[in-house]
Amino acid sequence: MDETSFIFLSNDLENNQLIQACREGDQSIVALLIDRGADINTTDNNGNTPFSLSCYFGYIDIVNLLIDNGCDINKPENNGMTPLIIACEIGLLPIVARLIERVADINTTDNDGNTPFTLSCEYDNINIANLLMDKGCDILKPNNNGMTPLMNACVRGHLSIVVRLIERGADINTTAKNGKTPFSFSCEYGYIDKVNLLIDKGCDIHKPDNNGMTPLIIACVGGYMSIVVGLISRGADINTTDNVGNTPFSLSCENGFINIVNLLIDEDCDINNHKNNGMAPLMIACFLGLLPIVIRLIERGADINITDNDGNTPFSFSCEYGDIDIVNLLIDKGCDIHKPDNNGITPLMIACVRGHLPIVARLIERGSDINITDKNGETSFTWASKGGYNDIVNLLSDKVSDENKPYDVGKPPLAKDCNNKDLVIDDGTGIQTHDRNVTGMWQTLA
Repeated sequence: MDETSFIFLSNDLENNQLIQACREGDQSIVALLIDRGADINTTDNNGNTPFSLSCYFGYIDIVNLLIDNGCDINKPENNGMTPLIIACEIGLLPIVARLIERVADINTTDNDGNTPFTLSCEYDNINIANLLMDKGCDILKPNNNGMTPLMNACVRGHLSIVVRLIERGADINTTAKNGKTPFSFSCEYGYIDKVNLLIDKGCDIHKPDNNGMTPLIIACVGGYMSIVVGLISRGADINTTDNVGNTPFSLSCENGFINIVNLLIDEDCDINNHKNNGMAPLMIACFLGLLPIVIRLIERGADINITDNDGNTPFSFSCEYGDIDIVNLLIDKGCDIHKPDNNGITPLMIACVRGHLPIVARLIERGSDINITDKNGETSFTWASKGGYNDIVNLLSDKVSDENKPYDVGKPPLAKDCNNKDLVIDDGTGIQTHDRNVTGMWQTLA
């Protein structure tokens, strides 16, 4: 190894040692390495410098030592975070004060557009926030998502910072890129104190986000009864809709919030208002098996034979998911148990596809036509046979007409080699079914 290579190797070693010493807070080693000529602005693979690490760990004596030796106090890491941003996020007031004293840029941003002030507000560092405001920082500056410091404080629930920002003139109706306001964020997270404060300061309580969701809709999704009550008392529109036709009432039904459902009913909301896909609140409640809400809706006169855009009814959804209590309730209330969907699929066929024997038996008892065919010529019997539901096949076999029986009862060609007892889904021309898990629910309800 030549002398030049040895010198470079020695320098690299000392630089690495300096970073490690700053990470560990070993001031004597830091001082020694600086005296030996270590680069005080060296960086590791993440862009950390001796100074940024000293700020991160709160080693004020090392911070002062590095400043006195002329380090770059504004040098950012790879993520764009400067030492001041780091100290503000963690809440290290003495270091923040020292950096500001040395004229660190108080409006600098990281790669996400966050400023020292933004992160002070987000992490509830009120003393640092006050210091930065006193030094003239930009309290309105949004990050790359359009989130202002006030929005971040509302998301986190930091009342003292929200109060301070409003006192300093923060815009309470500004919107992020998703269209949400400080008020809608406060409603989303259930912060009743922030909600009341913003209302008292005159915020727009009706402003929808980019999805058309108003603060009232958002509060109903979260189940925040006290916020819903407050918004209604302030004149929020209880029949407003989002971009896909959801109303405060339909989403309260969808999420099973019976107390909010009752409140909205008492406020005379439209209980039959349907979504863009035609699904009314009663259909949603039947889809999800929410018996108490189904009962309440029927008590208030909800249309039990209403259909969505595909021709599904509350009853057909109940048959699909095997909710025998809801099935019996709807039958007792006089629903149409024969009504087919747009593909000619009857509730009996749906129950056969799903393998719900008790519902099949109940429908036959009530006179459902077992020989009727859908638009593809399939009967309840053939659907049960395809699914391999032999108990249903046996129940139907004595009742179905011979011309509607497969040549090999219970084991037609489609089912012979299939041991899958799950739902048979047609290739696009037959029964279209709905997944009741969370993902499927949103796909169907959207």
